[in-house]
Amino acid sequence: MLSERNSILESIGDAFFSVDREWIIQYWNHEAEQVLQKSKNEIIGKNLWEVFETAVGSISYHQYNEALLTGESRHFEDRYAALNKWYDVSAYPSERGLSVFFKDITERKLAERELQKQAEALEISRRHYSDLFQLSPLPKFVFDTKTLAYLDVNRAAVNHYGYSREEFLSMTLRDIRPETELHLLEEAIQEANHKTYFYQPGTFIHRKKNGELINVEITSSAIEFDGKKARIALAVDVTKQIRHLESIQIQNQQLRDIAWMQSHTIRAPLSRIMGLIELLKNTTSDPEEITEILAYIQSSAIELDTVIHSISVNAKESES
Repeated sequence: MLSERNSILESIGDAFFSVDREWIIQYWNHEAEQVLQKSKNEIIGKNLWEVFETAVGSISYHQYNEALLTGESRHFEDRYAALNKWYDVSAYPSERGLSVFFKDITERKLAERELQKQAEALEISRRHYSDLFQLSPLPKFVFDTKTLAYLDVNRAAVNHYGYSREEFLSMTLRDIRPETELHLLEEAIQEANHKTYFYQPGTFIHRKKNGELINVEITSSAIEFDGKKARIALAVDVTKQIRHLESIQIQNQQLRDIAWMQSHTIRAPLSRIMGLIELLKNTTSDPEEITEILAYIQSSAIELDTVIHSISVNAKESES
């Protein structure tokens, strides 16, 4: 079953590693080798904080320790200065230690930094507004903070959402939100209006023109647009990432189920077989007694085979 677990951990798209409660590295998948530029051979069995001593005191350091201390999972972002990279990190504590999934989000962080620079540039000068706004590969829009009406959208927003620019300019932010999300929109706008520049309220559900619902991470900054108080917003579609995270969580549960079956369900028939074998060694030559013991051994072996088959089926399902 160890090879099946390893196969799962090597096939997922995220980098992954695990440590015991003494911070000794137990597993380090191929993606982790690529992302952190440390090979499996040089890191397995070593103390995490001795290998990454420059990370002691970092956000990751405190979050990992908090996860083990409280027994609660942690999801956060952190920058690893040695590689000048940003990572999205999910840490899951257990009795044995900590399992960590992470991925490089440097590109997204650079996009957010670009957005903030653009917001500041728009305040300084409107002459470069069109190029900065329209040439971005990510959907952007400007909206009135009072009416929530769209004041401008870029080509990427038109292409991604399916509405024409004219349609957008006749709409408000409410028009692309499901009714169940409207209260979240109002809350986010109220909070955003107290922020002068960069603000990331979270992830929301948007509706495209074709009716498709997508998960979108919004980042915005306050600006003045044609004399109106407005915000310029960046919309990053994170639907695939969320589905992927949900898939990882399902696989984690399946791995926990397999581990439980290995440690509990297999033990009972295996213990019976071992006991019966000892009994068989010490029994007399009574054929009837030997036949009865062999029947019990066969029954326990069939039960054990059924359990192993169930584990195999669960492992295959976790891979699909």
